[in-house]
Amino acid sequence: MRDDEDDRHWVAEAVRASEAAVRRRALPFAGLVVRDGRLLGSGINEVRALCDPSAHAEVQAIRSACRHLRASTLDGAVLYASGEPCAMCLVTASFAGIARVVYAADAETAARYGFAYGAARRLLSPCEEWSMPIEQIDVPGSARPFEVWQAGHR
Repeated sequence: MRDDEDDRHWVAEAVRASEAAVRRRALPFAGLVVRDGRLLGSGINEVRALCDPSAHAEVQAIRSACRHLRASTLDGAVLYASGEPCAMCLVTASFAGIARVVYAADAETAARYGFAYGAARRLLSPCEEWSMPIEQIDVPGSARPFEVWQAGHR
């Protein structure tokens, strides 16, 4: 398969997984992590089931892939999602080394069905523009954990 055919295949698989999740009374979001045509991990939105606001489908798929590979990075992998990933999911994908993100339904579509998370995109703007106050407080020893880590990991 060519890349665009691969993309269509995997994003359709994510949509199917999302629909299957809904049938199991989960939220309608699914994610797949694929590299070199191989499925490395999958996830559905388990925010309610796990009482964990970070358990979005894309994050769960990344976690699954990392466990599968016994690694904390997924360099070169593609994240396929049934819905447009939120800011948290995009940042997680970036930290994991995901090369590309491909999704089916956009945030506006999700909002029409009661899933209005598109506003979280503002989290990707500079901190000064966030509606949530963010400030740094300098305390003695704030760098100590990093120093200890560096000393033990040379």
